[in-house]
Amino acid sequence: MICAAAVVLLMDASGSVVHARQWPTLVEGHARAIASEEFGHLLRAGPVALAAVAFADDAQPLVEWVVVRDANDAQGFAHALMQTLRQGPPSLGMTSTNFPRAYREGLDQLAHAPCAAESKILDVVTDGMGPEPRAEVEDARGLCDGRGKLG
Repeated sequence: MICAAAVVLLMDASGSVVHARQWPTLVEGHARAIASEEFGHLLRAGPVALAAVAFADDAQPLVEWVVVRDANDAQGFAHALMQTLRQGPPSLGMTSTNFPRAYREGLDQLAHAPCAAESKILDVVTDGMGPEPRAEVEDARGLCDGRGKLG
């Protein structure tokens, strides 16, 4: 199956986000965006595969791949994402923001997308840099085109 895009939502679940109570806002914002009419208009270009991953010291899938073909599929993904709030923030060490680990997990997710995507996108949301050396972050970003977008 061919899709217009495969998108991995990489969401920072580090201590600074969780302790500032930003985690629910981050999840709700993504869910509202996916369920929006504007996102529905994007589907005219073709289906979009979506997955969501939380990261801190480690990374963990929040919502497995869903191929979104219409508004009902988008609502389903948004609902699944909102359901993760009932479990509370993921326990991922929550001491730092490990960008290299997040990028690698995102790239691994994209490699296993459920469709042949015309565009592969990593959407990274964070409140700041972690403790890793700048060179490690740049090495991870170097796997992408500098904006987190592949192909």
